[in-house]
Amino acid sequence: MNLIFDSEHVKVYDDVLPEEDFEMLFEWFNIIPFMNIQRTESVWNHVWNPDAKVLKGQPIYFPAGRVPPLDGIDKSLIAIIEKINSVINEGRVTMTPYYYMPGSGLKWHNDRAHQKAFTFYCHKSWSPEWGGEFQTIDMRGEDRKMIWKVFDNKELFDAMISKGIGQFFHPKPNRLIVNSNIMHKINTTSTDSSARLSLQGFIA
Repeated sequence: MNLIFDSEHVKVYDDVLPEEDFEMLFEWFNIIPFMNIQRTESVWNHVWNPDAKVLKGQPIYFPAGRVPPLDGIDKSLIAIIEKINSVINEGRVTMTPYYYMPGSGLKWHNDRAHQKAFTFYCHKSWSPEWGGEFQTIDMRGEDRKMIWKVFDNKELFDAMISKGIGQFFHPKPNRLIVNSNIMHKINTTSTDSSARLSLQGFIA
C-alpha cells in the first residue's frame, strides 16, 4: 500500500490490496444483491438526484481496529477491512458497496457530520474518458457559514466559483481515498462507462 497524496483534507493510497485479494473482492461484488439507492432511504437524501442511477448493497458496521463478526459475509471482505483499519484507526466505521451506473454521480456536499469518509474502488479497470472522478474544493470553512438549501444554493455555488480551483482524483482500481471536512462530489460517469464499483464508508 502506497500513500501517494497527502494533504490536510485528503489522503490517497494506491495498491491497497494484494492482487489475489482484490480479485476476490471484485468477484464478491458480482454476487451480492443491490437495491436502488432511493429505495433504501426513508426520505430523499439531497446529495442524490431523485432518479439517481446508483445501486447500494448491504451496509457493514464495525469498530476500528477489530475485524467484526462476518456471519454471512464472504471472506474476501476480511482483507479490505483489515487494510482500512490499518489506515483508519479511530471511531465506528460504516462501509457500503455501491454500483454507479453509466450517467450517474453525486452532488457537491461536505460530510462534516462524520469524522472522516473514505472510498475504495473495486472495479478492475477504468478509463479517464469515463468520468467518475472524486472532485474536491477547499472552501477554507466558508461553507460552514452557509445554510444548505435543496433548491437554491446560489450563495454556496457563487463562493465555489469565486475560488475557481479544486482537485480531482481518478477512480483508479485498488485505490483508497480518505477525506475529511472538504466539499466534494463524484463527477458524472459517461454514458458508455463501465461499472463504477466502490466501497464507501464513514467514521462516526
